[in-house]
Amino acid sequence: MTLSGFSAVDESIEEAGCSLGSSQLRTFWTVSLPLVLPTILSGAILTFMSAIENFGVPMIIAQQTPNLVVKAYIEFTSEVGTHPGMAYTLSIFLILITMASLVAQRYYLSKRNFIQAARGKPKVKQLTPGKRLLASGIIYAFLIFTLIPFFVALVLSFMEMRGPVFYPRFSLQSYVYAFSRSARPIFNSYFLATISTLVAVLIGVPTGYILTRRKSAYSNALDIVIMLPFVIAGTILGIALITFFNQGWIVLTGTWVILVLSYVIRKMPFIARSSASILYQLDPSLDEASISLGVSPMKTFYKVTFRLMMGGVVSGAILSWVTIISELSSTLVLRSPSWSTMTVEMYQGVVSDDLGKAAAFSSIMIISTVIPLLLATKYFSKDKGGGILL
Repeated sequence: MTLSGFSAVDESIEEAGCSLGSSQLRTFWTVSLPLVLPTILSGAILTFMSAIENFGVPMIIAQQTPNLVVKAYIEFTSEVGTHPGMAYTLSIFLILITMASLVAQRYYLSKRNFIQAARGKPKVKQLTPGKRLLASGIIYAFLIFTLIPFFVALVLSFMEMRGPVFYPRFSLQSYVYAFSRSARPIFNSYFLATISTLVAVLIGVPTGYILTRRKSAYSNALDIVIMLPFVIAGTILGIALITFFNQGWIVLTGTWVILVLSYVIRKMPFIARSSASILYQLDPSLDEASISLGVSPMKTFYKVTFRLMMGGVVSGAILSWVTIISELSSTLVLRSPSWSTMTVEMYQGVVSDDLGKAAAFSSIMIISTVIPLLLATKYFSKDKGGGILL
């Protein structure tokens, strides 16, 4: 999101600051960074929400010190729990925490103006070889450190395994098992993630437009409402969906539709927030100019506004796809045997000490995540023109 935000900063704005005697560092802190602040805050809010409602990681490696989501899941599924209502209490507490952060962000953004009158290309900073080497060294050292667990999973997936023990010998045993006996979960993961992302884009882009261009008490309430499902633990949302769609006119339990519905409800905020953050930087006069020339508002939105906010839409869509394909909590509750996913197979491999299977699916998911991120990086690094066809 930050990348898409900086891609929308016009070069002439930074040049104007430097021409008035401001240094490049001061121009960055006083001009560029404030303009990108909406996208930074949107990314920060989504990161905070993702961390506070994360289920899979603490459930596997930190059950002795569980977070609120794991504690709520344990209380809800425990047959001997002394506080059966504790799961709902913890869920409400999670919602209140997230709502407070969301309201604070909305209040901050409402008091400031981030609109740019110009719409050109961002300025590319040219570093000296020494500075470039130093900056690259620091960044890559940090990234390599954070990626060590992924490298370990990749290496283990190509090692021979007997029970829960790996042997230092090259083997494709884990991948043969994954593709021969568990190929359907791989297809399910790609299919569900793609369909859910497309639906989330169709709903999230207009929602982001309403949040920024139709400001009112209703839009503020809409902003809070669309973020609520995102912070509710996936297990709780899954149980609610099963209860609601298990009988009556619409029965979705056990189908792929209920999984897509769950993913769209929880991940659509990625699209809405990333779209809204870009719209904060777009001058409404661009829309008004198009409409004044006789173009309908709907056509103006798709021919002008949507093209300018494409960076935010793409970044939000990729973020949604990546998080959907790695979704575990709601999938554990909602999936049927025929609609199991890679995350479920990986989780079952860990808890059953079938670590070769878990490592193979982990590697496939890593590759599935890296490829769209590389495509996104290539998309944002293209030298795009600023012209718009009405």
